[in-house]
Amino acid sequence: LIGEVQKQRDCLGSTATEQQLAFYKAVEIVYQAAIDLSERFSRHAEEIIPMFPEHEQRLRSVAAVCRRVPAKAPRTFHEALQFSWLMHELIEMEGEAVRSMGHLDRVLYSYYRRDIDDGRITRDQAKELLKFFWIKYHSRTRGQGNGKNFVFGGQHPDGSIMANDLTYAALEAYEELNTPDPKLSVRFLPDTPDKLYRRAADLIRKGHNSFVLMNDVPAVEAQVKRGKTREDARMYLPIGCYEPATDGKEAGCTMNIEINIAKTLELALHDGIDPLSGQQIGPHTGDPRSFENFEQMFDAFTGQLDFLLFSTIEYVGVHERHWPEINPSPLLAGTIHDCISRGKDIGEGGALYNGVGCVGIGLANTADSLSAIKQAVFDERRFSMAELLTATGKDFIGHEPMRQYLLNHVGKWGNNDTQADTMAKRVADYYCAKVHTFTNARGGPVQAALFTLMTQWTMGKLTGAMPDGRKCRTSLAPGVGPALGRDLNGVTGLIGSVGKLDFTETPNGSVLDVMLHPTAVSGEAGLDAM
Repeated sequence: LIGEVQKQRDCLGSTATEQQLAFYKAVEIVYQAAIDLSERFSRHAEEIIPMFPEHEQRLRSVAAVCRRVPAKAPRTFHEALQFSWLMHELIEMEGEAVRSMGHLDRVLYSYYRRDIDDGRITRDQAKELLKFFWIKYHSRTRGQGNGKNFVFGGQHPDGSIMANDLTYAALEAYEELNTPDPKLSVRFLPDTPDKLYRRAADLIRKGHNSFVLMNDVPAVEAQVKRGKTREDARMYLPIGCYEPATDGKEAGCTMNIEINIAKTLELALHDGIDPLSGQQIGPHTGDPRSFENFEQMFDAFTGQLDFLLFSTIEYVGVHERHWPEINPSPLLAGTIHDCISRGKDIGEGGALYNGVGCVGIGLANTADSLSAIKQAVFDERRFSMAELLTATGKDFIGHEPMRQYLLNHVGKWGNNDTQADTMAKRVADYYCAKVHTFTNARGGPVQAALFTLMTQWTMGKLTGAMPDGRKCRTSLAPGVGPALGRDLNGVTGLIGSVGKLDFTETPNGSVLDVMLHPTAVSGEAGLDAM
């Protein structure tokens, strides 16, 4: 990589800008420092052998590996793991959280296979090395973080299926290690071997369940729709939690923007005023008590959503433009395709792809509330808009019969109910299409997502009572799933609803959490069902 920097600088010659020259110099400095640091580790391991003679063989092995990497390319499984760990540590010291540790069974397979075939290590020794590697992540978090993400399965750039002996050896090591960190992601396609499906499912039902299961078909297509080549899209990694980004070619800022979609409906019900604070947050979209039909209500909702998206994306863009000044990232940038050839840091848009994620929260609450307004206020005229606003303003205190009607007699998202699902799809389609009209400050796309992590609680605390019957400051719905306790038609009803969404329009990821009782997945029949 240092050689690539020097070559590129020589090619530019006198045309190189001062900024490019500074970037190249910074990359050289930090990479040489990484080499020097590893050589110090090597010397230290040798120096302490007299203090720990019982560990002489182990210390000499450590010394040899650190003398090799990262100065030179790794040749063995041990060297590749050491290189990976050192780069992880240094990138996080530089100021970036390493949110993906890569496609383990693709990147490391050649080292694993060659070591075993040449007799350097056994399969069990490879698993032991992997456990030493992984326990370092758990020792940092004790399971309290989001989990360090390693991905398995999926496909090669040419579309051929990815699954090999390292895939299964790693899953065995994970089961034996029995820690919640790292977190493993498994990418699936229709042609993925049943063996991998069953292995992952068996681990999950046994409680080794720090897993994210990803559907490659819409995930890849969503990337292609946003301008990536199909080959690059097939090389995606789940960043942090669930968000796809192209391996080695993308500076994926996948959670820069988080939008409380339910809050935009609450603003629409109060002409842009936040009823919890009394502040005029959104634009004036009209007093809903004067609306003559549901379409006027929906237009007010989209008007508030448009405003919140525009203002938030602009706000984030102002900060984004200061990224190169605040946190230059030469160590990370030098590993990303095109940063070296362009002489640009990642914050300057040096990567080939420069997406920003826009995460939508509260889909179910929004859709269920709009359904309730349409049915109870405009179609049935059971309640007036004034009555509904009075009830939500009082958190339904003194209006429990109305709340019970809204909860139990209006179809809810997550039950394969046609009317409820049509509303949820309408909200999701509008949100995604609007998000995709924006460009971020690095010249890349703003990309839609629908998931929550913990924001269903944090944003729920900032959201008042809703027409779906939800009480003030309680949790919003998780991911693309239903409001809590509202899915009454089982897992097939749930999937029937969620499957109607177009997930090729959420290139930044979407999440459905599925809860299954252990008795439903016990035994071979249970594994088949899962």
